[in-house]
Amino acid sequence: MSAHFKTPAIGGASLVEDHQLDARIAVIGVGGAGSNIIDSLIDRGISDAVQTIAINTDVQALNRSRAGRRYKLGADMTCGRGTGSDPDKGRELALFHRDQIGELLGGFDLVFVVAGMGGGTGSGAAPIIAGTLRETGALVVSVGTAPFGFEGKRRGRVARQAHEALLDCSDAVVVLRNDQLLRVANQQTRFRDAMRLVDNHVSEILQGVVGILARPGSVNVDFADLRAILEDQGEAMFAVGHGAGDHRIHDALVQVLNVPLLQDRYLDAAQAVMVFIECREEPGLKELSDMVEQIQAEAHPDVNLIWGWCVHDDLPQDVRLTLLATGFPASGGHATSGWGDRDGSWRVQDRASHSKGHGGHGSPDLFRPLD
Repeated sequence: MSAHFKTPAIGGASLVEDHQLDARIAVIGVGGAGSNIIDSLIDRGISDAVQTIAINTDVQALNRSRAGRRYKLGADMTCGRGTGSDPDKGRELALFHRDQIGELLGGFDLVFVVAGMGGGTGSGAAPIIAGTLRETGALVVSVGTAPFGFEGKRRGRVARQAHEALLDCSDAVVVLRNDQLLRVANQQTRFRDAMRLVDNHVSEILQGVVGILARPGSVNVDFADLRAILEDQGEAMFAVGHGAGDHRIHDALVQVLNVPLLQDRYLDAAQAVMVFIECREEPGLKELSDMVEQIQAEAHPDVNLIWGWCVHDDLPQDVRLTLLATGFPASGGHATSGWGDRDGSWRVQDRASHSKGHGGHGSPDLFRPLD
């Protein structure tokens, strides 16, 4: 059933939008990196029917955010100056305000929690926020960015611990590893440009998922399909590709399978895959058949493949292809990777041992909207 969603503005006035979506969706950026991704998403023109929310302990950084809703986390405890890269402090603040977070941010069907891993607010608070909203009944997908190896072992260790906590608290977790950018960087690549590439990639995959739900397709994919692919799945792969010309769908799929930030993730281990194609013009039967056959050849032999397509006149290229993959093995195979500290590695956790969140209590005067 479609839902009418209202988007309140900051400061008392309210802006009512009458978009129809298959689900109520929020994207929550936690900490500085998460807030930056929210701004990138706004720049790319995310649907007004999607709530953009920024949560930070650093009020100065929060003031720069253009999210639709902005919340100071523990401002009276930190004086609005952040956590000093201490993830324990970020976690404690989120736990302290857990009840209030659930009250203020509940009511969504699909929530993306976006954060940079390795620092204080994102690493500590994001898993608590994810678990709290999951307990409200939301389908929660967490998206984290891992630090470069040269940022040090401590930051890599904090990032790995945050990743493990997100797996405990989320239905699905997508990780983008900054070290993968070193494979495509050259002497002229600036650090800020590399970070912008990460922000843009996260924004694009979020736009792609929203597009699945926002545009009814000739072969339709709905929220129930999305939940079937993502619910309680753990490690996930999200990617978006574009194509043009005679081989538009094939080229988009090849691009998806070769995203630099996902080069440690292989489709042959995925047991569940969703593909949604947006085209300027109706695709040919042979194009669709070839795409499905290629995915079936690349993925696990018993893959649960859900696919659909729609016509979208305003695409920048002929085709946008969004791919979601889950069902990676709990250990072994291709589902392992280094995590920033280079000397260490992690394996995907056993989902059967994961809990649905953590305890905690809120305080109405410390977790509040930005004035």
